[in-house]
Amino acid sequence: MPEDFEREEAAFRAALRRDVAGESFAPLDPAAVAQRPGRGPGRWAVWAGAAAAVVALVVAAGVVVVSVLTPAAPGALTAGASAERGGSAQDAAPAAPGPALGSALAPPAAGFRWESFRNVVVQVPVTWGYALSPGPDWCVTPELERPETPFVDLARGPTAVASWVCPEVFEASRQQLHVSFLPAGDQPSPAAVAPWTYSSRVVGEAALWVLAPPEDRELVRTILDSAQLVTLDHNGCSVEYPATTAVDLSALRPADLTVCLYDPQVAAGTPGLLASVALTGEAAGQAWQAILAAPGGGGPDGTSEQCRPGVPPDVSAVLVVAGRRVEFGFAGCAGNGLVDAGATGGLRQVTPQLCRALIRPPLWFTASSGPQGDACLAAIQPR
Repeated sequence: MPEDFEREEAAFRAALRRDVAGESFAPLDPAAVAQRPGRGPGRWAVWAGAAAAVVALVVAAGVVVVSVLTPAAPGALTAGASAERGGSAQDAAPAAPGPALGSALAPPAAGFRWESFRNVVVQVPVTWGYALSPGPDWCVTPELERPETPFVDLARGPTAVASWVCPEVFEASRQQLHVSFLPAGDQPSPAAVAPWTYSSRVVGEAALWVLAPPEDRELVRTILDSAQLVTLDHNGCSVEYPATTAVDLSALRPADLTVCLYDPQVAAGTPGLLASVALTGEAAGQAWQAILAAPGGGGPDGTSEQCRPGVPPDVSAVLVVAGRRVEFGFAGCAGNGLVDAGATGGLRQVTPQLCRALIRPPLWFTASSGPQGDACLAAIQPR
């Protein structure tokens, strides 16, 4: 090993020990660590509390540092603000008038659809699909294919990544027109490569980031101008975690249902909606088949050895069925199940079929607190 490399490694290890010594967090439980789906080796999902922690994982003969992407400095972007990165600046997006909070959301413009995050909805072209955008560890995920068409980013908010192994310059060939949703104050990574730029607007609790080349400047403006504050999104999902009820699902079985995905780690009274999807037709039929086929009793849950105290699930869902809101816990270490008053114990068990039927794009999650969440992650992988 070259002498310079040995000195750098020693300095790195010393700095890591100092940083870890200054933090207070529970020891890493290998059972609670799940590889982030669709990202390949080097990208891991771990639960993080309010403060970001740096965790060392010994892998083969080296050390991989897993760090949680942390928000930018408070006030870096404020409501209605716009920022451009990675190339020449673009004009700031003007504030767009929206409906009064609580009023019905108007249909999107022709050729567009609504997408939601936290307490904001925004319009994107109906032709856009869903994909995971490359992260700061793009160089260790070579199998992550560059999307060939514009897309909406499935990842919502901070994620844990292996960030120290990549060079600073992002591969230009991996850039593709897309919109990402982050909590207000956060910034995407990696940076854009000129002449592409990130254009951003903060509305409510959401930061909207659009990566685009110069020729799509007008489309970027249209997308950012469409952002509106809401209390209910386009699928009728409350932006805050709602009160839920226990009903006999087998007695309902309407032609459609909606699934609302939430981040349960946000404070009560704070918008925590991650995304929503309305299931109709064949998708709704598959969902009902999976629901009614799931055994009663709830779970499966992790053992006391697998569950670390105080670690909550990273996501939780609410089904809106015939106007009733029903809780679906699938990524926790304990208390998993779909609430159904007609099932044994008032809960249906979480099965791979149930996860696959209900957790559909744009719904996605990247971390879990126990083995059941890991199984659900595996079930929703593209096939």
